[in-house]
Amino acid sequence: MLFRSRKSYLAAYFWAILAQANGDRRTASMMTKIEALGADKNLADALDWNAQLAQAQADALMVWMDRH
Repeated sequence: MLFRSRKSYLAAYFWAILAQANGDRRTASMMTKIEALGADKNLADALDWNAQLAQAQADALMVWMDRH
């Protein structure tokens, strides 16, 4: 997993995905807020943020699949 400068938000996002996959519905609002962090950025930064979110999603999927 590679999180770089936005480590705390991306790590929280990663763990929230796993929690949601295990049935925790309380994480949905946190995930929505983290996803929205890219909305106020210029196009290049927004694309970068979305790519990092996609990587966190892929990492969470791999961990979840390994555990189930």
